Amino acid sequence: MIPGRHLFHPQRLRHWLGAAVLLALALAPGCKPGDNLEVVAETDEKQYQYAQQMLKEDRPKEALDAFLRVIKQRSDDAPESHLEAGRLYLRIEQDPIAAIYHFQRFLDESPNSEEAPMVRELIDTAKKDFARTLPGQPYQGEYERLDLLQQIKDLETENENLRRQLGQATSNVAVAAPGPQTSSGSTDAGAVEAVTPIALDANGRTTALAAEAPPGQTAPPPAGPRTYTVAVGDTLSSISSKMYGSPRHWQDIYKANRDKLSSPKALIPGQVLKIP
Repeated sequence: MIPGRHLFHPQRLRHWLGAAVLLALALAPGCKPGDNLEVVAETDEKQYQYAQQMLKEDRPKEALDAFLRVIKQRSDDAPESHLEAGRLYLRIEQDPIAAIYHFQRFLDESPNSEEAPMVRELIDTAKKDFARTLPGQPYQGEYERLDLLQQIKDLETENENLRRQLGQATSNVAVAAPGPQTSSGSTDAGAVEAVTPIALDANGRTTALAAEAPPGQTAPPPAGPRTYTVAVGDTLSSISSKMYGSPRHWQDIYKANRDKLSSPKALIPGQVLKIP
């Protein structure tokens, strides 16, 4: 036997060629050994679902870590995780810079989403929170001015409602039917039917006021605790106007929600506030 001749045996040659083809396919551009061609939706990721479960159990830090793992794993295809991470950085971690980064990544990946306008509002809120942390708070005056303008607008609305209320009350008194007359033709003052007092609600609609309880009877108990869900563009003054008909109770709302609000302007759309 010629030395080395067995190396070129046809069976061995076919084996080597097959191995070479498999190696070439494995190293082809865009392919990696063990690649899974199945595309999994972000919301179907186990870590994303785990993060949502942590939110339900009021464990925000564990939820944030899970959302960040989804972002790291999916690279440029994790808009929902960016949005949730931004909310947690803004509300829990009090880190407006990190919140702005994740909100912007959401807009980059889902610019036409229905949530995009709300996310832009959240970015503006985060920018204001960051500005208040700067030495000397150089933008504080502008934000205070905007808040005062909103309070002035709310007061003007309240005054307009009061004027309409006065006009309606005057009209009701003028058209009130006279009571039975005495034999002398004069009206019996004690027989005049009482006019039900009225008022206007925050939307300008007339509503009857509750009558005072008769002597010896107790008045009905006040309504139970109320809540209000913050909408885009809300301020404490506007919420006070909606709930009380006047912006003057904004401090009461702020004090009742100090566990959620770091400042009177730290409102986040979707927050649920207690109304004292």
